[in-house]
Amino acid sequence: MKRVIIILSVLLLHIASIIAANRFVLVIDAGHGGHDAGAVGKYSKEKNINLAVALAFGRYVEQNCSDVKVVYTRKSDKHFSENLRTDLQARADIANNAGGDLFISIHANAHRNTGIRGVETLIMGESELETSE
Repeated sequence: MKRVIIILSVLLLHIASIIAANRFVLVIDAGHGGHDAGAVGKYSKEKNINLAVALAFGRYVEQNCSDVKVVYTRKSDKHFSENLRTDLQARADIANNAGGDLFISIHANAHRNTGIRGVETLIMGESELETSE
């Protein structure tokens, strides 16, 4: 009986260590990149702003959330493909292959009307979201 308790204790400790090792995976996507500049302003390009924000955000999470694994879709000025569909699929593949729990794609949209302000949030999931009207 004592042997069974020891074996079960070791097994439970092993299972607990496996569960503890499974960290939350955050995938950060710096939108655009390479030949795709995104919105182009007088002094900046969206692709550069997105990359700077993505890297700063990722560093912040890495330094302050030890239980979160950060995965980047890009850490430099690159583009995955000339084809938008292939490029978006490559970004999704990175997230899926990493076992991503949350995918955040950073963009800095622009509009000719400088009076426009706000935030845009797009959500995609495998099931429909319930909305209240």
